[in-house]
Amino acid sequence: MSKKRKLTSGILLGLGFSVLIFLLYDFGFDNIYKNILRISWWFIPIIGIYFLVYLQNAWVWYIILDDKAKKIPFRKILSVTLSGMAINDITPVVNLGGEPYKIYAIKEHIGTEDAVSSVILYTMIHWLSHFFIWITGILLISITADLSDIVRYFLIASFVAIFLLILFFYRRHRKGIFISLIDKISKVPFLKGLAEKLSQKEETFVAIDEQIKNLYNNRPSDFYLSIFLDYLGRIISSFEFYFIMLAINFHISLLDAFFIYAGYTLLVNIMFFMPLQLGTREGSLVLVMEALKIATGMGVFVSLIMRIREFFWIGLGLSLIRFARFRKKSDKKVSDFLKFESDDK
Repeated sequence: MSKKRKLTSGILLGLGFSVLIFLLYDFGFDNIYKNILRISWWFIPIIGIYFLVYLQNAWVWYIILDDKAKKIPFRKILSVTLSGMAINDITPVVNLGGEPYKIYAIKEHIGTEDAVSSVILYTMIHWLSHFFIWITGILLISITADLSDIVRYFLIASFVAIFLLILFFYRRHRKGIFISLIDKISKVPFLKGLAEKLSQKEETFVAIDEQIKNLYNNRPSDFYLSIFLDYLGRIISSFEFYFIMLAINFHISLLDAFFIYAGYTLLVNIMFFMPLQLGTREGSLVLVMEALKIATGMGVFVSLIMRIREFFWIGLGLSLIRFARFRKKSDKKVSDFLKFESDDK
């Protein structure tokens, strides 16, 4: 990492910590401690709900893989999904560090090109379902809530921007990504060198593009099923807010829980450049809860419980990577031993 990137990351991290500490202080450390004790056994459903979410994510990837999924056990896909999400959660700025790992983890089973295309397709489907969740949230809250003019204008602008993004993603599913991207890069004067290097692997990019287009053009039922399942997984995610609030005897409706999830994820993704979402998650929850007439201090507490849940799944995901490496080494030793025994005979 360059010095400039290290400095930028350090500044953003420091800013995020400052916001986080201010919000924690404002809510009160004693208040936080008391509420965590009140959560007690509710941590089981709060943490457990995300197993269903990750199961849905793995299922979507399994559908995208199609015939190639027969070469990979579903438990492997689920394990890699958990590990990939864990890496994403600890990757600063764009939270995409888990995608290269997922490619690396399955390429030995199906080849690099198919691994790359499946992960790109999964990411595109994942974002499409996110867009549809935001659209749903904007429409529902516009109908059911009494909003200020500023909030209403923000929602209208967000709706237009998200709708355009949906159209863009559909277009990429239909026409592919890389060849069009290389063509556009080649027209930029200072990027012509990069375009020439990418053109040297044009056959690989064409093959990946064909895989991407295949899902939308030749397997429409799988395409829409994948979006629906990922969309459903996000609705399941919103139950986390319902359980957290219920645990501290603060009753909200399931619709409120969905609004919190949709609004918070929209704001957090606008501030995607903050490492580990420090400060932005807490601030986003405060803003969303204020819009829903819920005590704003609860946003900070809810964020802390979410981080505890997140740390659990990060720990499990990283442990699975370690276990996979250990198992690979063990399998290699057994294979080498059997080969030695065979040669000896």
